[in-house]
Amino acid sequence: MRQNGFVLPLVLFVIIAIASTSIHIFKQQNLFIENIPLYSVEKSRREALQLLTNVSMIGRDNPWQNVDKNTVSLDGLFNVNHIVETTAIQKRIIIQDQLKNFKKILDSCGLDQAYADKVADFMQSGPTPHHSFSLIDLVAFLQLPATETTKAFTCFRISSPLHKINLRFATVDHVQILLDVPKTKATEIKQLIDNGKIINKAGLIAYLGNVEQIPDLKKKYRHLSVSTNWEHAAAYWTYEKETFAYFEQKFEIQRGWVLISKMVLWRPELS
Repeated sequence: MRQNGFVLPLVLFVIIAIASTSIHIFKQQNLFIENIPLYSVEKSRREALQLLTNVSMIGRDNPWQNVDKNTVSLDGLFNVNHIVETTAIQKRIIIQDQLKNFKKILDSCGLDQAYADKVADFMQSGPTPHHSFSLIDLVAFLQLPATETTKAFTCFRISSPLHKINLRFATVDHVQILLDVPKTKATEIKQLIDNGKIINKAGLIAYLGNVEQIPDLKKKYRHLSVSTNWEHAAAYWTYEKETFAYFEQKFEIQRGWVLISKMVLWRPELS
């Protein structure tokens, strides 16, 4: 049965786990399934999924007419890895000003601020999550209701602590929260960035304060950037305006775009 976009990710993970276990059992039984027609169907399905994955990489063209490929930068979303930092003695501590910002951002997205404390506890409980730990995994951990999952995908992300929040791709509401300025000021700054009047962080700092304030502003806004470059992005596919697949990616200088995670809820016949 075809499911709506981003519905019940935990259930999907259970289904995937069961499927993986079944495949392992079949291998153990040493059945000659190559001679069964079902094998050809499954092989065809895997090849189709691999093709969809390949085409989903940023910069690849969509070869199909009946589905739409959409790409979006995730660089403007709040990076939850900024909530904590690791000290010299490998102790994980919560950065209270970043946690405060995260709560405000959740509220602006229509999400419960209590999620911020849950994320902070998770981030503090162990080392920095592996780079393969994605927003899909984080949403599953939070056990978000289906109605709130799509809000999360447009509100925050988890990425390398080195990946700053790029204000060029942030909303005015998020710019206001992150810079701690009035809404009118945030709107003005966003327009200057969009129009190319502020092209980098140095320009932003110069606009916000005088020479004496620059060192403090640099420290306050250490997790922010202004750039046209994409470092973290996603490709998602829609069929008749319904999302059926999501591919999260990051950019590496030596390898280009690298897949972090994927979620394929269902797949229409591609043509």
